[in-house]
Amino acid sequence: MPEADSQSFAQYLEILKKRELPIIDDVQGVKARLKSDDCAAGDIAKVIGNDPVLCLYAHHEAAEKSKGRTGEVAGIDHALSVLGLQGCEPIFKSLTRLEEGTSREYHQLLAESMMASIIAEVITRERGGNVHELAWASLFARVAEWVLYWQQHRRCWQVRRMFYRKPFQQDKVTQSLFNFSYPEFQSAICEQLLLPAMNQRLADFSLVPVIREMMQVIHLYREQDLRLEECSRELRMHLSAPEMTLLLANKVAQAMCSPWLRNSWSNWFDLLAIHSHIKDHQLKKLLWDCCRKAERMNVHVGEQGMVSALFCELSPSPYHLYMPSKDAAKKKAQAKLEQKQRAAEKPSQPASKKKPTGSVSVVAPKPKKPKTQSASSSKEEVIHLYEPKQQAQVRKFTNKMLDAPGSFEHIKKLVDEALSVCLNEMQFDRAVFCGLSKDKESIKSLMSKQSSAQEKIPGFQVVLNQSPLFNKFMQKQTFLQFDKQKHAKYWSQLPKFIQEDERLKQFVFTSISYNGRVRSFLMADRVNSQHAFEPILLADYKKFAGALASALRHLSGHGR
Repeated sequence: MPEADSQSFAQYLEILKKRELPIIDDVQGVKARLKSDDCAAGDIAKVIGNDPVLCLYAHHEAAEKSKGRTGEVAGIDHALSVLGLQGCEPIFKSLTRLEEGTSREYHQLLAESMMASIIAEVITRERGGNVHELAWASLFARVAEWVLYWQQHRRCWQVRRMFYRKPFQQDKVTQSLFNFSYPEFQSAICEQLLLPAMNQRLADFSLVPVIREMMQVIHLYREQDLRLEECSRELRMHLSAPEMTLLLANKVAQAMCSPWLRNSWSNWFDLLAIHSHIKDHQLKKLLWDCCRKAERMNVHVGEQGMVSALFCELSPSPYHLYMPSKDAAKKKAQAKLEQKQRAAEKPSQPASKKKPTGSVSVVAPKPKKPKTQSASSSKEEVIHLYEPKQQAQVRKFTNKMLDAPGSFEHIKKLVDEALSVCLNEMQFDRAVFCGLSKDKESIKSLMSKQSSAQEKIPGFQVVLNQSPLFNKFMQKQTFLQFDKQKHAKYWSQLPKFIQEDERLKQFVFTSISYNGRVRSFLMADRVNSQHAFEPILLADYKKFAGALASALRHLSGHGR
């Protein structure tokens, strides 16, 4: 199999144009069947329909022949009706078969595409829509990956691993590995091979703008508290789009065919249930039917088969051979550290000019400049208040608010414990919880906590008409790290106790939205210590605020 160091965008397209992508079926057997007298279109459809690459070539040939006609080629039966038996012969010219034992990733990828087509067909029949169009387009949704896996299988495992870890950053990984964007490559393939318009739309379809909302929707769905009418219009359009059928069918197929997955399966399964409006037990039964149909079509993947994800069976990743083991990585890091230490201990000697034989010159080494006190103590001054022990406690409480909001007796108890976590674990000096007044014209402090009696926050009220800054926080849940220098023009709109406290240089402020609109606010600072906020603290604080919003929504809905 070819494994070039780098290939251009056009070279990959040329592989498809010349039909160099290998097929799974026996080429000679198919050619012999075409020449037999009793050959019928149904026999050819069974052969071609079980091989994604042959389906791709058949679609291209039929699309070229039907240019200018209304409608698109949708399905292998439609393609063969356009071509006829004689029109099938050009498809099998200069084709190669995938050799046994080569590129199991490529073989599995083709099987996943077949499985995705079966899933899309079954889901569309239940949900409604053009069954043949969506099933056919789902089959070709990952043609770009077919080419990349065939040419660069050792690079593509990184793309595959990114699907497991961060599925929405796959495009960035492809850009860094191949120097071109995956959506652009897929779009160019759609144009060259005349793929269905749905594939072109899928190349431009992205879930990145709605990732945060989507994860919240999954959580609410599991809590049986999902109300789609409260979601943003953009998210609802994404969830109901026909492109979502293609994307989810391929993601679920990829997860089902990869039993070593641990986190991706349940998320994609829940999204498919939300998208198709099918209950979990019914959806799982439909996926079982898809597995049985794939088995009848001789679609085989791996050793455990495609039903392993339904049983939650796990197995080690097949890509461990491409990755250094943990012991090897530790040894490599230790060797680098020792090399740096030896280089630091070795005295630096200036290069001396060559002297004639017999002459001896002694060059005294230059004395090292002593480090200044400020330079030596600069590292010691870096103090991290937010340590791993505190991180674990914060994340534990965040998960409690998400998974068990009913464990809190009432809203006041929830807010009290949340403020205590802000002080004791996040190492803030002061934290205050504010609420929106009934007339929605002002913000009033409701509860506050401080690390010492001297740092007590006085009660305050902010009129929204007099502070336009807060109107931005009223539109949706928003986080901002206020800095006195960076946000000097807004400082006058803040409460008086902030303006009058000269020690306060920065603080964090978050609006909290639940039940459809912003209802409360959370503020915290380090006025006493004046230590900077660690980046990991800010990341955990945002998740903490989101979990607090979820818990407030649950408790308010139950009248607590």
